[in-house]
Amino acid sequence: MSAKFFSKSLLIGFALTLAGCGVNSFPQNPNQTMADEPSANGSMHVYFTSPQENSGCEILDPLISSIQAAEDSIQLAMYNLNLEVLADALIAAQARGVDVFVVMDNEKTKNQVPQFLLDAGISLVSDPADSTMHNKFMVIDSKQVWTGSMNFTASGCEEDYNHLIQIESPELAKNYQMEFDEMFEDRAFSTDSPKNTPYPVLNISGVQVHTLFSPEDGVQDALLNEISKADESIVFLAYSFTSDKLAKALEERAKAGVEVIGVMDAEQIRSNTGGEYENMLEAGISIAQDDIPGQMHHKVIILDENIVVTGSYNFSGNAEKRNDENVLILYSPDLAREFLQEYSRIKTR
Repeated sequence: MSAKFFSKSLLIGFALTLAGCGVNSFPQNPNQTMADEPSANGSMHVYFTSPQENSGCEILDPLISSIQAAEDSIQLAMYNLNLEVLADALIAAQARGVDVFVVMDNEKTKNQVPQFLLDAGISLVSDPADSTMHNKFMVIDSKQVWTGSMNFTASGCEEDYNHLIQIESPELAKNYQMEFDEMFEDRAFSTDSPKNTPYPVLNISGVQVHTLFSPEDGVQDALLNEISKADESIVFLAYSFTSDKLAKALEERAKAGVEVIGVMDAEQIRSNTGGEYENMLEAGISIAQDDIPGQMHHKVIILDENIVVTGSYNFSGNAEKRNDENVLILYSPDLAREFLQEYSRIKTR
């Protein structure tokens, strides 16, 4: 089963009205800065897989093009990687003089493709055996960030519902580079990771962007805050949902008259211990299940058709307290519209 490529380009050089979106700054530490000025030439592009189609894993095309265009450095933090075509692109980049560095989860480094990277001389670091490096991001040339829900695996791009977001912003890249360096250079994973993101709140060409890393930044509290302010609609796409607090927050908004709807992965509903599917159904939340052999692997919340939460963070205790994760909260009606279309596409299958 293959994936049809859905590309939605969000060229956001124009100003977007953020009034009414409930934008709050996160607490700053002495090393953090609020970047009020828009990043120059900032842009966002979102890409979706489509596992029900049979046209090849085209979501990789723009990703590999970006790797091929890299001039200075590539920093990749990826839970799982088994795509040979992507490994070939990384190896070719290093061969032409680009510095390539990789961080992976320790258990996944035993696979064949990470060994290809090591054999080619690419530096690869893994987390300790008692933690999970669940991040999915790449930084190119200190100015471009790729993130989202997709592991760089054949099943991730061919069989599962996933997305990737490409954002041009030197400041956002600096956030992700600092997190990468903690893992790669300092071997600081999980609860050892310090809270030191340099630009936790950014304005990228008119779109407010909040960057959070787990477990150090209290992602759950940030999400609870955003959910509590929703007054019209909450739509979620959840691979795994076991967080009692997040589920109760959704239930409270539903009781307050907010439309709360979602799609969850059917296999996770059946297999998860402590899953919130039944509880939310009983609270009157409408939840569809995916109907494909692969996974509904998104980790997304869309609030009031204005705000998008995305990243590697499943709505679970492990994501909050133990795993290395990354999350973006983006205040963009245009981006919200694309994810709402994705919700409709999955739900109506």
